[in-house]
Amino acid sequence: MRREQKRYIHDMDTLRTYLKTVDGFRNYWIGTTFWDIKKSKSIITIESPRVNSNEKSDVTLVWELTLYESGSSTQMIDDFFAQPLTELILDDNRIKFQFAEGYYSFKFGALSLRVPIRSKEDSYLEIQRVNLEYFLNLLNNGLKLDNLAFSFKSDNNDICCFIGCINWGEIAYSELFSGYSELKAFENIEEMFNSKIFNGKSLKERWPEVVIDNINGMPFGDWLTQFNEGLKINLYEKNDKIIINGVELDGWIDQSKNCHTCGVSACYFFDFDAYCCPTCNIWLTNEVGFEKRPLEPELLWKPNKLLPFCHVRFSPYKKVYTYYNPEQNLSPWEWVLVPVGKNDIEREAQVIKAFKSPAHQPPISLNKVKSVLQKLPSLADEVSETLNELLEKGRVCNLSSKKNLVDPKDPYDVLKTPLGHFWLELNNQPIQMSINAIYPKRNTILFVEGVYQIKPYSHEFEDFQHLKICTDVNIRKARYIDRFGHNINDGARWQIGKYELGIAARVTECVKSDVKAIAMKIPYYFKWNKKHKEMYGFTVVWQYYKSDINHNFFWHFYWF
Repeated sequence: MRREQKRYIHDMDTLRTYLKTVDGFRNYWIGTTFWDIKKSKSIITIESPRVNSNEKSDVTLVWELTLYESGSSTQMIDDFFAQPLTELILDDNRIKFQFAEGYYSFKFGALSLRVPIRSKEDSYLEIQRVNLEYFLNLLNNGLKLDNLAFSFKSDNNDICCFIGCINWGEIAYSELFSGYSELKAFENIEEMFNSKIFNGKSLKERWPEVVIDNINGMPFGDWLTQFNEGLKINLYEKNDKIIINGVELDGWIDQSKNCHTCGVSACYFFDFDAYCCPTCNIWLTNEVGFEKRPLEPELLWKPNKLLPFCHVRFSPYKKVYTYYNPEQNLSPWEWVLVPVGKNDIEREAQVIKAFKSPAHQPPISLNKVKSVLQKLPSLADEVSETLNELLEKGRVCNLSSKKNLVDPKDPYDVLKTPLGHFWLELNNQPIQMSINAIYPKRNTILFVEGVYQIKPYSHEFEDFQHLKICTDVNIRKARYIDRFGHNINDGARWQIGKYELGIAARVTECVKSDVKAIAMKIPYYFKWNKKHKEMYGFTVVWQYYKSDINHNFFWHFYWF
């Protein structure tokens, strides 16, 4: 049975001596408190001093104090979490937490203090070993190795060895190490790793005792940061070592101990004397939820690394979801393609916020988070091919510069306005349309810059799937204002820079259930009733933006 390495202090005299070494926990903080009434014990965590008193994330070390048979308490302070300790005092069977503005104390029968075994400066592991298969796979897939500096444990790390790429003609790889004057050259990676040049053994044979100093002049941990493993954790156990994304660590996977957040099996690391959940980036203990000495998701183990995330919505004002953003180039109001549900169905969503979160404090458990698949192009880019063909071969109704009237009996292929172009598509194919343009008088309650009523020019559709209004106006970057639904129209409004734009589909009692909206809230018809074919159509209204409250805007959707 594997034995865990624990460091506990149970003896009162030993504890008093230890308190002197930490200055009575002066300027330390109370982290968490837990009372187990059934077992009559209390658990209190004490955290190391913070660099910034307002930032709890600075904490790297946690002491766990367990008090058995805890009895009556005395509290002469309102909030002992809000200020640091001035001293922890032991007096027979009573313990006292002294603060600048009061104290907190109670009796106990026995106690136990768990001491963290690593210093604050060395609170994360320095990566010096990597799994050979993982490393060779990187090299075989095009990774250029300019220089790898390493040593062997059995040599007491006294002899530094080097391998690297020299690009001399057809001979790509070389090896040289101190103590030898010759330069050996190899034609491929396998030959270099299998050649018995290290005291009669190959580098592959001696790899378990390799300690990496740097790669390409960079510390190994920094070098690993170049590789975006995403948030996928590749974890397995081999020969009393845990291998996570290629990095080898001393420890084992405990199938009997699970993470309380995601349920995966916990990992025990000898160097930290603690259990860890590699997917949630939290340390696990038996009594307290977690300690503040976490890992990074990509096993780079650098506490200050920031990872990019984003909040998205599938519908305005609905629930916000969090996704990992590997591209790091998203801005609010842009649209992305994301996987949804167990089957990872692709859906469009709008970015509400793009942000970065510390690797040890992800906004969501990493076994649950999914990655953005791609940023969607602007509507202008997406429809450019169709629009260019319509402008080149079709009949254009140009209302972009003058407020001209249009004969609704004339067929057009595309409408050009000051905001952009609009056209109709039946089953994703452009169709001709009739247009009616209205320009309300200025200084009236109904004034807007333009109203365009658009209908299919022909109403005889044999195979109807959907009828949509299309545009190159970049609604994907617009600010959604609201949706308006009525017994006459169903549509939405947006602010696009200095403009306010509204698009609605006409609905009546006979076609009320025939309208849906795409992710951007642009309405479309998904049913077609031949008896009421004259009732189907769209309205586009625009004006210069003044306020979200704009009642006169809606009157222009009462038409036909």
